[in-house]
Amino acid sequence: MNEIPEGGVVLFGPWIGEFGWELMTWQAWCRRESKKFKKSYACSFPDMKPLYEDFAEFIPHSHEGRALDWHRKDNTDKVQFDMPPDITIQILPPKQYRTEGDFIQFGFPIDSYAYLLHARGIARGGKNYPPSKWMEVAKSLTGTVASIGTMFDYHIPGTADMRDVPLNVLMDIMAGCDCVIGQSSGVMHLACLCGARTVVWGDSRSYFGETLRERYTNTWNPFKTNVTFIFDDKWTPDPNDIIRAANVEERMTKEPEQLVSIENLFVSREIRNKLTQAVGCGKYMITISTLINGKLYHYYSRHEFPNTDMIPSLMHMMNDIKMKEFNAKEKTGPQLVNTEDSLETGVDQWT
Repeated sequence: MNEIPEGGVVLFGPWIGEFGWELMTWQAWCRRESKKFKKSYACSFPDMKPLYEDFAEFIPHSHEGRALDWHRKDNTDKVQFDMPPDITIQILPPKQYRTEGDFIQFGFPIDSYAYLLHARGIARGGKNYPPSKWMEVAKSLTGTVASIGTMFDYHIPGTADMRDVPLNVLMDIMAGCDCVIGQSSGVMHLACLCGARTVVWGDSRSYFGETLRERYTNTWNPFKTNVTFIFDDKWTPDPNDIIRAANVEERMTKEPEQLVSIENLFVSREIRNKLTQAVGCGKYMITISTLINGKLYHYYSRHEFPNTDMIPSLMHMMNDIKMKEFNAKEKTGPQLVNTEDSLETGVDQWT
């Protein structure tokens, strides 16, 4: 983006564009640039306040619907909102696919639903997944399931109706769920920013020089959240492929501690926090999980040592290790594999 003069009071926006772009380019860039100013305002749709409130005073506008050509000044000039009198500079959002920004992980994990389904129901494009196939997916998932999105999206029968909940509530249930499932959409990008494992699908064409899978797994995935992307040029993958992908990673424990994805490894939030604090306070924790004959064994051991002590060897720590056993499903049927061809073409393959 263009060089911005520093100092004074800034207004970022108004933003009237697509949700995914707001999440993965604009709000993070604004957060970074806000550090250059004495005070910041951010203007967007009324329910978008949770995206900005950590760094700016929020100003809602009255624009109806998200625009594809939000970067055109003749469009943003028509947006109605209350302009604060102390603003010294206004920054309008451009349409820039890759930006440098400061991302934060959204949501306070609450353990409400195991699976969240975003059954997109937008009118344009003809890319909505058929409700009958959504029902096949929902019936095959083990655990509590909820439908999310807006009231324009589908509510899948048999699931809890969590559509149109406030954005901060959606963030919380995303941060605490096992998996979010849906076709490519802004909601699925939000799942990545909430640390939720996602199963998402779309076509194999290139967008801005890359495939949608590259977008979800790399370019627009700042926290390297665990993403399984399914290519389907008709946007209607087999429900069994979705179900298999959703069940690849099972929750390792049913204890209250929330699972999060770190570099494609699932560890508990408690473990992550302890490892982060280890050097500073001398606390260490080790966990080992393995699948044996259909049973998932989760071993753990907690230790506290003075900072002056040597870190004991792995075998020494294993001497007093505790064990917990949990039910787990055998991984049967087709498995997702990485072959030289799949890595080169960007197309997942099943064997």
